[in-house]
Amino acid sequence: MVKKWLNNKTFLRILSLVIAFALWSYVIITQDPERTARIDNVEVICGLSQMQLNEGLTIVSKSHETVSFTATGNRSLVTGTDGKFYAKLDLDNIMTPGKYSITPVISKPDSVTIQALNPTAIEVHIDRYVSSLIPVKVHTIGTLPEGVAIKTATPDISVTTVTVPSLMLEEISYVGATIDLSQVTSSGKIDVSPILYNENGAVLNIIGASIEASVINVDIEAERTKTVPVYPIVSDDGGFAKGLKLNVSPQTIAIYGNADAVNAVTSVTTDSLRLFSVPSGDDEFQVKLQLPVGVRLADGASDVVTLTFK
Repeated sequence: MVKKWLNNKTFLRILSLVIAFALWSYVIITQDPERTARIDNVEVICGLSQMQLNEGLTIVSKSHETVSFTATGNRSLVTGTDGKFYAKLDLDNIMTPGKYSITPVISKPDSVTIQALNPTAIEVHIDRYVSSLIPVKVHTIGTLPEGVAIKTATPDISVTTVTVPSLMLEEISYVGATIDLSQVTSSGKIDVSPILYNENGAVLNIIGASIEASVINVDIEAERTKTVPVYPIVSDDGGFAKGLKLNVSPQTIAIYGNADAVNAVTSVTTDSLRLFSVPSGDDEFQVKLQLPVGVRLADGASDVVTLTFK
């Protein structure tokens, strides 16, 4: 009977596995050598006490969600360690808003040694949320299509309430009603989502921030624009000296207005400059532009050009 089983290949395979498992179990149970293992992606946990919560404090963010380290100890304690290690941040003594650098405490078996902790400290932002009225301002991105200009862009509100962590409030300069200029082709009203900006016009991505106005309506008055040459009007009763040349500065000017008015203009002339004597070289004269009805110059642009005889 025994000989029959010993000649059965399936039986021998099973017997081999049983013997191997028994030997492995013996080694594990009786021999537990020390070894060092790298432990990665250990979750960082932290929380606030009821007293801290009653003070309105909350954990806004932490710089890292996990840590890594090496653990040295009995092999059974440092391998297959899911759930055996975690990293805790002690926040119990924090009672004021701030950004705190805290070293994680690793929960571990007593006989295990922790080394090469990375990161060695975690920055935790603890704060309370505050609300404040912030001015609303039109913020533009992109470039207008050729021949289009914006005369006015007016948001339907001038201020809105913003709720953010108190330490971040001073960084906010305005709530931007952001318009993509490349999409503007005519006058009209558009709805845009508000965005927080600092004084340099950079977007602020603030964790947990909320803006009371979820949508801002912007009324855009668009115009047509183009650049046309300037033609001076000069009468020369005194006659021009031979070889004199008339220069005008600037030679071109940008005009703005509704599409019909702007399209009808091919040039802009000046008031008539009447000369009663022959000008000498380098004489300069200031004359006003004669703007056609329905067009204007850019805000702040001068309506005077300089005529020079050289």
